[in-house]
Amino acid sequence: MYIETERLILRKPVREDFAEYWLMKNDTMATMYTGGITPYTYEERYRMFQEEWVDSAQNSEFTVTEKGSTMYIGYCGVRYCECYG
Repeated sequence: MYIETERLILRKPVREDFAEYWLMKNDTMATMYTGGITPYTYEERYRMFQEEWVDSAQNSEFTVTEKGSTMYIGYCGVRYCECYG
Protein backbone atom coordinates (compact mmCIF):
# COMPACT_ATOMS: atom_id res chain seq x y z
CA MET A 1 0.00 0.00 0.00
CA TYR A 2 1.15 3.53 -0.76
CA ILE A 3 -0.42 6.69 0.62
CA GLU A 4 0.62 10.15 -0.49
CA THR A 5 -0.40 13.46 1.08
CA GLU A 6 0.69 16.98 0.27
CA ARG A 7 3.81 16.62 2.47
CA LEU A 8 4.22 12.93 3.31
CA ILE A 9 4.56 9.49 1.78
CA LEU A 10 3.45 6.42 3.72
CA ARG A 11 4.68 3.19 2.18
CA LYS A 12 5.49 -0.40 3.01
CA PRO A 13 8.75 -0.65 4.99
CA VAL A 14 11.86 -1.97 3.25
CA ARG A 15 15.13 -3.32 4.70
CA GLU A 16 16.88 -0.04 3.99
CA ASP A 17 14.57 1.72 6.48
CA PHE A 18 15.91 -0.26 9.41
CA ALA A 19 18.91 1.93 10.27
CA GLU A 20 16.69 5.00 10.75
CA TYR A 21 14.03 2.91 12.50
CA TRP A 22 16.67 1.58 14.92
CA LEU A 23 17.89 5.08 15.73
CA MET A 24 14.34 6.18 16.45
CA LYS A 25 13.63 3.13 18.65
CA ASN A 26 16.66 4.09 20.78
CA ASP A 27 16.08 7.83 21.06
CA THR A 28 14.66 8.92 24.42
CA MET A 29 12.80 11.90 22.95
CA ALA A 30 11.28 9.87 20.13
CA THR A 31 10.17 7.06 22.44
CA MET A 32 8.83 9.22 25.26
CA TYR A 33 5.25 8.43 24.23
CA THR A 34 5.71 5.15 22.39
CA GLY A 35 6.69 2.68 25.10
CA GLY A 36 10.30 3.58 25.72
CA ILE A 37 13.64 2.41 24.39
CA THR A 38 13.54 -0.98 22.72
CA PRO A 39 14.57 -3.83 25.05
CA TYR A 40 15.80 -5.88 22.10
CA THR A 41 19.27 -6.15 20.62
CA TYR A 42 19.99 -4.80 17.17
CA GLU A 43 19.86 -8.33 15.72
CA GLU A 44 16.60 -9.24 17.49
CA ARG A 45 14.88 -6.04 16.43
CA TYR A 46 16.16 -6.38 12.85
CA ARG A 47 14.71 -9.91 12.64
CA MET A 48 11.37 -8.66 14.01
CA PHE A 49 11.35 -5.70 11.61
CA GLN A 50 12.07 -8.03 8.70
CA GLU A 51 9.44 -10.64 9.64
CA GLU A 52 6.65 -8.38 10.87
CA TRP A 53 6.98 -5.43 8.48
CA VAL A 54 9.08 -6.15 5.41
CA ASP A 55 8.11 -9.76 4.70
CA SER A 56 4.57 -9.55 6.05
CA ALA A 57 1.67 -9.58 3.62
CA GLN A 58 -0.31 -7.30 5.94
CA ASN A 59 -0.56 -3.62 5.11
CA SER A 60 -0.86 -2.29 8.65
CA GLU A 61 2.61 -0.73 9.24
CA PHE A 62 4.06 2.13 7.22
CA THR A 63 7.33 3.97 6.83
CA VAL A 64 6.70 7.72 6.81
CA THR A 65 8.98 9.91 4.69
CA GLU A 66 8.96 13.56 3.78
CA LYS A 67 7.72 13.89 0.23
CA GLY A 68 10.18 16.51 -1.00
CA SER A 69 13.38 15.08 0.47
CA THR A 70 12.42 11.42 1.10
CA MET A 71 13.85 11.90 4.63
CA TYR A 72 12.74 9.21 7.08
CA ILE A 73 10.35 10.74 9.58
CA GLY A 74 9.16 7.63 11.36
CA TYR A 75 6.60 4.91 11.19
CA CYS A 76 2.93 4.48 11.88
CA GLY A 77 0.40 1.74 11.76
CA VAL A 78 -3.17 0.65 12.11
CA ARG A 79 -4.10 -1.78 14.86
CA TYR A 80 -7.37 -3.48 15.68
CA CYS A 81 -8.68 -2.56 19.12
CA GLU A 82 -11.75 -3.77 20.98
CA CYS A 83 -11.77 -0.60 23.03
CA TYR A 84 -15.46 0.19 22.75
CA GLY A 85 -16.95 -3.18 23.45
